[in-house]
Amino acid sequence: MPAWKERSEEGFPIDQE
Repeated sequence: MPAWKERSEEGFPIDQE
C-alpha cells in the first residue's frame, strides 16, 4: 500500500487518493 495509507493507519487523516 502507498505510504500515505500507512500513515493513515497510524492516525493520520487520508486526503489523497
